[in-house]
Amino acid sequence: VIFIFDMSNNIAINGSIDALHSFIDYYEDFHHDYKQGRLTGLDKAYVNRMIASKGEEAVSEILANKKFGIIFNRCQKSKEISNCLDQLREYLDTLDRLEEYKERIHTVGMVPHHKIINITNNRGTLFYDKDSALTNCVNLVAKNIISDNKFCPTLSNSNNEIIQFLQKNGKAGWLNPFKRMASSLG
Repeated sequence: VIFIFDMSNNIAINGSIDALHSFIDYYEDFHHDYKQGRLTGLDKAYVNRMIASKGEEAVSEILANKKFGIIFNRCQKSKEISNCLDQLREYLDTLDRLEEYKERIHTVGMVPHHKIINITNNRGTLFYDKDSALTNCVNLVAKNIISDNKFCPTLSNSNNEIIQFLQKNGKAGWLNPFKRMASSLG
């Protein structure tokens, strides 16, 4: 599950944190109903498809340890991300959920605010690879999505570790992970 955290203002940040909290509540109810055999409708159909393709034991393991990813969007300064991470940790701690989720909430990537307008022209054509900084940000996000967050820091990491990770160039031995992600989806 990937959450896009809008960093454009405090209201947007609070809304992003609240959306994550709302989904955690939904997920916990879903997982509880699954364990009790009380899923119905689309939820039951979804789990039945997962069980058919992965097996019941694997599905139980996936649901018990669901990972969450965060992409920071419209970032202007790294301090904004640090403040958001502190606020998220404090919020989860207030709800007595930080310990349970700090290893499961991963930082997947970021898209700086000033780069958003450079990604397409007025016809919606993607100018991928024309702006190396933006390309590297998108590559990092793609790499982390297709690797199931294996290399992403979690909320248990320090803010400095997370910021350093986000500022990496995103190439780390991968040959264009954006194309790789697109080919795995299609």
